[in-house]
Amino acid sequence: MPRTKTEKAQKPCNPGKVKNAKGICVKDRNPAAAPASVRVLSATKTAKQSPVISVTRNGKKAGTLKKYQDRPSPPYPANENCGKVLQGNDGNMYESRANKKGICSWKKL
Repeated sequence: MPRTKTEKAQKPCNPGKVKNAKGICVKDRNPAAAPASVRVLSATKTAKQSPVISVTRNGKKAGTLKKYQDRPSPPYPANENCGKVLQGNDGNMYESRANKKGICSWKKL
C-alpha cells in the first residue's frame, strides 16, 4: 500500500515576519507592516550626555565622541593619558597602564 503525505498544520509567523512563496517565515521588508513597538523604540532612543573636557583630537572633543560615551572606563583615549588616574563613566576610578608593548589601557583600581 503506497504512503500518502499528510498535510501538516501551518503555524503562524511571529510578529514582524511573513511567509514567502515556499512557506518559510522571513523578516518583513515593508516598514509600514512592522509592529508599532519596534518603530517607537528606535524613535525614542537618546544618547548619553558626557562631561565637557579640554582634550581635543582633530578639532573634536574626545569625551563627546560616541565611542567614548558607551563604555564604563573614562571618556578619554588611554594612550594619550598613560599613567593618569581618572574617574570612569560608571563612577569608578581607573588608571591608564602600559602593557609590555607600550600600549596603554584603562585598568580599574
